[in-house]
Order: sequence, then structure tokens, then C-alpha cells
Amino acid sequence: MAFEMLKTDYKDDILNTSVNQLRRYTIVNNADGTISLIDSTAYSTVGTFIGAKDINTICANMNTIMGYIETEDGDLAQEFQDYFAEQKGIFEDNVEAYMQDFQSNSESQFTVWYDANTAAWSQEVEDRINAIISALNGFVSSNGPFVLNAPYAVGNLVSQDIGDGIEIGYLCINPVSANSGILLNNPDYWMRLTIKGEPGVAVITDLETNSYALQIEDGDLFLYYLEGTDPPPLSINEDGDLILTIE
Repeated sequence: MAFEMLKTDYKDDILNTSVNQLRRYTIVNNADGTISLIDSTAYSTVGTFIGAKDINTICANMNTIMGYIETEDGDLAQEFQDYFAEQKGIFEDNVEAYMQDFQSNSESQFTVWYDANTAAWSQEVEDRINAIISALNGFVSSNGPFVLNAPYAVGNLVSQDIGDGIEIGYLCINPVSANSGILLNNPDYWMRLTIKGEPGVAVITDLETNSYALQIEDGDLFLYYLEGTDPPPLSINEDGDLILTIE
């Protein structure tokens, strides 16, 4: 048999002590000379009524248990095994249904969230790329000496005059606030754009440690560097291009 489950959420009365410390009753005088009492107590929590149905359920379950214990035919262990096997099946069925609902709801919520954000993400990337392209197309070689005294947005260009008609341009790839002190050679915020200067006469000047110079002599390209300095990773590919490998 399947036992009838008993209630497990009974509550006691809790008096509202700010109104009454004891229970209160109102006396009603009946026509036959008797009186009746009406509960007029103020409660914070009203307790659970326990009546004949609750008592009968408890007694019926106890009688079933005692019947198996007191008779030679009874098998209380088997009865409990059958009961728990039944409850296990109910639990597993409910868990499977719950997990299916949870998975379906999660997928639906993620889809809504993803669809709502991917458009914004795509637009942000597109706007940044377009800003860079637009800035490159409109770049002018002379833009004055660089002074970081105003905010720069993505795509803004500045230049730095290094003399001899040569300027180095820098493209802002992340927002830079005013007077932030961020250096132009910081690759997290600025991309360097090399601007070719006026043609000049190539000469070899005094080299310092870890520096080098390139010179064409009689149609051959020569690399100069100080003794004890590692040569830069230069090479010429099959197309005849000079390649500098940066690791």
C-alpha cells in the first residue's frame, strides 16, 4: 500500500503582544440563557487547526505499520522498499521534467540576450573600423607639433615634428582623455604612421649600442652596427623585398 503523507507545516498561534498579552474572548448571551465565547485575540500568526482528519490519517498509518509488525505474514521492510521505490520514480520523473524546462528556459533567455547584444557589438566594431579608415583617408602630412592638451577620440590623428622635414603621425585607436600623460609610442592607445620626409643625402652617422644603419653602396645594401651589438633580424625574400622580422 502507499502511505498517505502527513502534514509537516503545522504552526502555533503567535499573539500580537503589542495589542494583547493574553487571549481575549467576547461573551455572547444566547436566547436560551447560555453564553458563547468568540475569540477576539489579535494574532501575529494564526496557528494551524488539527482535527479528526489529521488524527485519523496518523492513526491509519500507524495501524498499517503495527499490522506488519504484529503478524507473521507482514513484511514491513518490503513495504517501505516499495514505498521508497515509488517515491524515487516520482522524483526522477519530476527532475527530468524540471531539467527540460530549465534547459528550454535558459536557451530562450540566452538567445534573447545574445540577439540584443550582438547588434550593438557589431555596430561598435564597425564604427571603430570606419573611424580608422576615415582618419587614414583624410590624413595630412603636416598637423603641427604634438601636444596632448585635449581629449582624443578613436580615429583622431596628430603628428610630431622630428626635424629635417620629417613628421611622425599617430592614429588614436582608443579614447585618450585630456592631459592623461599617455605617450605616443604606447601601442594600447596610439598606432604609429610613418610619414616620408623630404629626399636627402644618406650618410652614416655615429652609431650607438643596439642601433644600426643601412647604406647602399654601388648598388649593394650594407648593414652597419657596432661590434658586440646583435644584428637586427633582416632578410630578403624571393621577391627581393627587405623583411624585418619582429617577434
